[in-house]
Amino acid sequence: IASRILGRTGWKKLSTQQKKNYVAAYRTWLEGYITKKLTSYSNQAIKYGKANQGRRTATVPVFVSSEDSTGIIRLDFTLKNTKHGWKVVDFSSEGVSIPRAPQSDFRSMINGSSGYEKIMDRLAHLNS
Repeated sequence: IASRILGRTGWKKLSTQQKKNYVAAYRTWLEGYITKKLTSYSNQAIKYGKANQGRRTATVPVFVSSEDSTGIIRLDFTLKNTKHGWKVVDFSSEGVSIPRAPQSDFRSMINGSSGYEKIMDRLAHLNS
């Protein structure tokens, strides 16, 4: 997911070490974001909808209801069938892809001067 955020052109601009550093920082941000959101839930009911499965991809809807059942949040997990089994490749909340949220900002940064440094600064700020 991390490489797709920058786009093919942006990704090719990075050295091998920059790619490793970026992926590590992006992963830290994404894991922290997910952890923060999931740990904010308590006593909610979770229901899994019927998976929409193709040969290579599947989407699994998950519905999280509030403790008093006044609101329902829809989460969609997109999986891809790889040689190592099914892997989550994207997830969205109410139709907005969480991993792709910074995509337009990061792509515009990577195409500007000192773009890599700006992205790493942004991720460092988000990870602090």
